[in-house]
Amino acid sequence: MNSRMSKRLIGPIVLLLVLVALGCRKPVYFPVQSVTASAEALGAAGAYDTDGDGQVDFFTFAGPDGRITRIAYDTRGDGRPDWAVGLDDIDPAHCRHLVLILDGLAYDLVRRYYDAGGLRMFHPPSRMIAPYPTMTDLSLEDALGYVPCRAYEALYFDHRENRLIGGRGDYLAGENEPYNALLDYRAALIWDAIGYVEPWAVFGKEVNDAKRLLDSS
Repeated sequence: MNSRMSKRLIGPIVLLLVLVALGCRKPVYFPVQSVTASAEALGAAGAYDTDGDGQVDFFTFAGPDGRITRIAYDTRGDGRPDWAVGLDDIDPAHCRHLVLILDGLAYDLVRRYYDAGGLRMFHPPSRMIAPYPTMTDLSLEDALGYVPCRAYEALYFDHRENRLIGGRGDYLAGENEPYNALLDYRAALIWDAIGYVEPWAVFGKEVNDAKRLLDSS
């Protein structure tokens, strides 16, 4: 095997090792489908068997607008809710807030998903006035009100030095993302690149890592 071929194989081999490592992680489990018969019998929007024992133990109830306003738990093992929480009754000042930043999802896409019945534990999506140009780093810096990004992108022209500055190395180091210092969880930037190749594997890793951090707090 010549050196040129060896160099070509480095990337795929590294990616394969990364994906194998991802596959070894135990995924966050929550049943995808509601048990329809149990939900209908209780007038619930959804009924779920979260521990896989064949008995529903978690329930969601919707308000008139279809938004989930109450969740309930079965604590006796009889498949019926025993303890409920009204989500709108919780004082926002006395509960933890989990803020998820989803990059690159347009309003129309989220609206269609919501209208089809998704994301019903949230209020309906609303439009916002985005900064210009509408690029990730600039938008997040504007939303979080932190240190301004030094340029539109990691590679930019510095008029004082009259040359291009930054590039892939700065991108991987997060040099143009000062707002990362404000986030409790942000995957290493190398995962951004891998996500273009294996989006679902990286998504699973991110959900797991974020959940572990939340659980530890």
